[in-house]
Amino acid sequence: MSYCSQLHKVLNYEDAEKVVTFLEDNQQRVLIGVSAVAAMLLVRMVSGGGKKVKENSQSRRKKKHHKHRKHKNKQQQSVTEALKLDPVDISKLEISTIMREFDNKYEPKIRAFLEKIEERETSKTSKRTDTSVSYKEAFQYKYLYFNESLLKLLMRLDGVETLGKEELRIGRKTCIKKIQEECNKLDRYKVRIENLAKQGVTA
Repeated sequence: MSYCSQLHKVLNYEDAEKVVTFLEDNQQRVLIGVSAVAAMLLVRMVSGGGKKVKENSQSRRKKKHHKHRKHKNKQQQSVTEALKLDPVDISKLEISTIMREFDNKYEPKIRAFLEKIEERETSKTSKRTDTSVSYKEAFQYKYLYFNESLLKLLMRLDGVETLGKEELRIGRKTCIKKIQEECNKLDRYKVRIENLAKQGVTA
């Protein structure tokens, strides 16, 4: 065998003969071992190639996703620009929103509050000796709450730009006048509320 002469160059005669004998006796096992090593190397090569293919695939997906996201952002920007209102329309919307809030949220509650004050004043059983009543049950608390809420609405109206438009100026002025009248109405009940508080009457 050719490998015998090669072994004799690096080993002495006896050692070389032992190696040759071992290889001849275990030729099948050696071939299986070599085949296994070759298979492992092949698997690693294939795995490395597969990883590269996978990385390329992920890169393509990322590019596609980025392109789709960019397109989606452009669409959203177009929708936002389309929804932009004219400054005049914005002022109209603010005035109508404040007016609607006053009409639906505060005016009915204030009316009921003032009616209850009159009811407590005329009721013979309105006086209470219980001093552990929550402050939120007191007329003073509700008076301050409504008064502060109306002032906040007026401040919001002050921030509305009329933009030199007569329509906006009149609309804001009308709204301010209506809320101020409600504030004045509350103020006219202030002394009566204080008298009820002295009597220990709650809302």
